[in-house]
Amino acid sequence: MTNYPTWRAIRPDLVAEAGGDQAIAEARKHNQTYIDNYRAEEAADAAREP
Repeated sequence: MTNYPTWRAIRPDLVAEAGGDQAIAEARKHNQTYIDNYRAEEAADAAREP
């Protein structure tokens, strides 16, 4: 057995530092939108290449 804390033990503090569950959800949505747009742009660029 290790002496590392469990995720369940440290998550509440990390969530509070990040601004709460709502802030984390909004940041995740923002990041996913960026990734989706980047991938769409890559696909469009690949379609334009000869």
